[in-house]
Amino acid sequence: MYCQFNNYFNLSSGLIIGEYYTVLTLIITNILNLESISIAGSVGFLLIFATVNYVGFRLSKKISGNRIIPFLGFILCSVALVTLVIQQYTSNRLGVIVAISIVFGCFLLEWGYKNRRIKIETK
Repeated sequence: MYCQFNNYFNLSSGLIIGEYYTVLTLIITNILNLESISIAGSVGFLLIFATVNYVGFRLSKKISGNRIIPFLGFILCSVALVTLVIQQYTSNRLGVIVAISIVFGCFLLEWGYKNRRIKIETK
């Protein structure tokens, strides 16, 4: 039924998932303080930037790129991420717990979405 609804109204699955993130964002911004939200954003940014640099390092031959710069970016972002989490855990545990929960929740939602999509496409 869900897949038929999307095809009938020509909706993107990203639009449906985006609505869940919007509701989650509204709840988080009204419950948490600004420092916890800021930590969550910083953790997310550093994690994504470290991942992009790691992928750039791994694909450097394929894209004819320099291996040193993305490798250093990956290492420095990872060190900054660990430093941020350790420093904030001593002064703002709630912010660190929220940030880790958001990252874990995003991975969990993405995993569920991919598995559901594979099941729908194999039918």
